[in-house]
Amino acid sequence: MRVLFISRLFSGLETSIVNDIWKPTGVPTIYKMIERFDQVADSLELVLTSKDGNTIWKNKKIITKKINGLRSSITVLPGAISFPKFIPKKLRTLFRELYHFLYSYFRYKKIKPDVIYIDNANIFTASMLSRLTSTPVVFRVMGVYPSMKKIIDSRKLKHRVFRFFYTSPFSQVICTQDGSGVEPWLDKIIHHNAKTEILINGVDMPLTSNKHFKEFNKIDKSKMTILFVGKFENSKGCIQFLKAFHKASIQLENKIYA
Repeated sequence: MRVLFISRLFSGLETSIVNDIWKPTGVPTIYKMIERFDQVADSLELVLTSKDGNTIWKNKKIITKKINGLRSSITVLPGAISFPKFIPKKLRTLFRELYHFLYSYFRYKKIKPDVIYIDNANIFTASMLSRLTSTPVVFRVMGVYPSMKKIIDSRKLKHRVFRFFYTSPFSQVICTQDGSGVEPWLDKIIHHNAKTEILINGVDMPLTSNKHFKEFNKIDKSKMTILFVGKFENSKGCIQFLKAFHKASIQLENKIYA
């Protein structure tokens, strides 16, 4: 199986590339798929795209390198920083997305993959590859942000364009159930022929062995314990979580612990 894997250059992956050793510090959703494909695929074309945010990546040229811990090479595409600063920021962003798509398309033509796995940060490229090729495109959405929900009924040109992207004929769309309300979004925006799957957002290590949960063993075991794992931000459902916990705590007479 030949795989073309396209993902945003997350900060949790960037340190591995800078240090030339595969030691991801975040985004297990992405790096575990990379590791699995690296083990089982006959050929893995791994492309990471710089999106100019929350990253220290400043290279203005395409970088392809081998790093310890992976069999496959990694190619990193530069972001809008590679275009002259006198060009307006929004226009540079458009050029960046077109550049990322064109590179990905030409690599697709060269390696002829059996499947394309691509994340939400590369929605333009994902849409074009699903529309211009016959190769199955697996589109990975981790969570649904408020900006993604706005495009469902909005008449703004920008939202209509993104609605066109999201309704592309993907073979499969995978979402993470992180409390952001992925089910109604999938029903309303994703192409009806696309197979959809929702995965539970989980933790794969014992809490008692994680340094961030040293106090876990001190919790009163006679009470029900509820844990919120993830970024504590509104789009992740933390406000609803707190309200629900408070209501349940009153109803159960403070017999639960969080």
